[in-house]
Amino acid sequence: MSIRVIVGLGNPGREYENTRHNIGFSLVDHLAKQWQVVWENKAKFYCQVGKATDPVSGKACFLVKPWKFMNRSGEALQPFLDYYRMPAAEMVVAYDEIQLELGQIKVSVRGSSGGHNGVEDLLRQVGLDFIRLRLGIGPKTPKEIDMKDFVLGTFSAEEKKVLETHLPMMEDALLSVVRDGPDKAMNQFNRKPKNSRPKEAKQTKNNEPKEKLPFDLHSRHPRPGTAGGGDD
Repeated sequence: MSIRVIVGLGNPGREYENTRHNIGFSLVDHLAKQWQVVWENKAKFYCQVGKATDPVSGKACFLVKPWKFMNRSGEALQPFLDYYRMPAAEMVVAYDEIQLELGQIKVSVRGSSGGHNGVEDLLRQVGLDFIRLRLGIGPKTPKEIDMKDFVLGTFSAEEKKVLETHLPMMEDALLSVVRDGPDKAMNQFNRKPKNSRPKEAKQTKNNEPKEKLPFDLHSRHPRPGTAGGGDD
C-alpha cells in the first residue's frame, strides 16, 4: 500500500523547539524545506499540513505535524485521515525513541507504544497499522534525570553534531519507506550506527572524570491550557 501521509510528532510552541521530544517535527521540517513545501494551519484538524510531491517517485503526499500536544496526537490525526478517507496503513510517523541510541533508526510495522504517549494516543485513535520511524534519542543521560526533563530538554553541542551526521540517513530511511515500502526500509536501516553518542569520560584512579560533557538539559514543567493540555 502506498504511503500518502508523512507525520512528525512533537509538541507545538516555540518553547519546545529543538527539544528531544520534537525530533519528529525536526525531521519533517527538514524534508519540507528540501521539497519547498509551504505549511498551512488547518484548524479543523489541529494540524499543520503541507501538500508535497516526491521529486523522485512523483507521488503526491501530505506532510503533517499535529498541533495538539504530544499525548493528544491521535485526536488531531484521526479526523485528518477520516476527512481524506485514508487508512492508517498509508501513514508513516516519525518520533523520538528513548530505547534507541542517539542516531539509531528503526522502521517498524505495528507493535506497542513502548511508553511513548504520542504513539499511545495514535493507537487509541487510528489503530495499529501505521508505519513507525523511530529516531533514537537515548539513553537517558545522566541516569538520575527525570524522564520528562530529559525528553523536554535540548540536545547538547556534542549530540547536535551526532544528529547532523545522521540526519541524511534519517531522511533516507523516511524516503525509503515512502518510495520502497517498510520491508525494504527495515532491511536497509534497522541497524546500530557507528559513533552514535559521545562516550562519557573514563574514570581515573581517584574516580574523578577526566572531562565533563557539557549537557544542556533544561527542566520544563509548563502545563499550557491550549490545544489540549499536557506536553509529554
